[in-house]
Amino acid sequence: MKKVYIYNLLLLILTLGVFQSCDKDDEINTVGLKVYVNTGISPINNYSFHITHTPTTSVANYSELKFPLKTTRASIVDILGEVEIDNDIIDAYNEANGTKFEKCPEGLFQMSKSVTIKAGNAESSDSIKFELTDLTQLKSISGYMVPIKISNIQTSDIGAQISSNMNFIYLFITAETNNIDLNATTIDGDVIDKSDWSVEAVGTYNATYKAENAIDGSNISVWFYTATRNPSITIDMSREQIVKGLRLVPNYNAFNKTYAFKRFEVDTSLDGTTWAKHGKSNVFEIPVGSASSPDYRVVKFYSQVNARFIRLRMTENHAGWGGISEIEAFK
Repeated sequence: MKKVYIYNLLLLILTLGVFQSCDKDDEINTVGLKVYVNTGISPINNYSFHITHTPTTSVANYSELKFPLKTTRASIVDILGEVEIDNDIIDAYNEANGTKFEKCPEGLFQMSKSVTIKAGNAESSDSIKFELTDLTQLKSISGYMVPIKISNIQTSDIGAQISSNMNFIYLFITAETNNIDLNATTIDGDVIDKSDWSVEAVGTYNATYKAENAIDGSNISVWFYTATRNPSITIDMSREQIVKGLRLVPNYNAFNKTYAFKRFEVDTSLDGTTWAKHGKSNVFEIPVGSASSPDYRVVKFYSQVNARFIRLRMTENHAGWGGISEIEAFK
């Protein structure tokens, strides 16, 4: 009887040990727990930086991005997540999307490599940080792509896995050169005589609102265009001029001033064939004022331009149509 009792006691202890071991394994084997990443901004796996280079400075809409790593539900143990840049996918991305993004040169950015998702949480308390540290060198017209992926996780939870479809963030860096001072509201200089100017336009609404209205010296008449026709207006000043900038009177009299341009791009040329791009104007609000007391729109060049031809490409508008009452150039 004594031997049987001892045997049963040992069997009970062993059985309890097995159950406890199974319970422990189950606690750190949360099947279906995925570690993933997104920016929290739509689209959730993309983020864009845009750099504007001027003759005096280089500025970006944003210079850094911070994002956490997340899990599909709270983990019961800590998870260390690690990320890395995977430039090997850039070629495949370009081929699939018809783009020409380049690898971002090393030394122009900094990135942290790991964060920890603490037990009981579904998101890391700290963030991966990507920061552009040298904007001046990022000038490729093709743009740059920085693919960041979750490369590894370290945890005692053997059921945790890296997500297969939300394990990447794609950073895009685009750049433009802009010779337009977006802070300028006035231009020093003299208005260039336009008595011998001529003009052509694309996208004109009808003959009543012809392009010549924009250079006739009247704030009443309007060149009015249809925004869906890729509108542009090209001025021939008849001879080469030194141009410091432009001043525009917006539309006040074609239908109503809601039909106003919002933004345009400026090109100049000496021969009407080879064009220099100077960048985008400011983003203009719907004008206030009136034809007799206009709300002028100013485009001031950082560096004065030698040009005979000036072309405005109307890229953004407040409605499906837009108009310009008058265009002046300053020397």
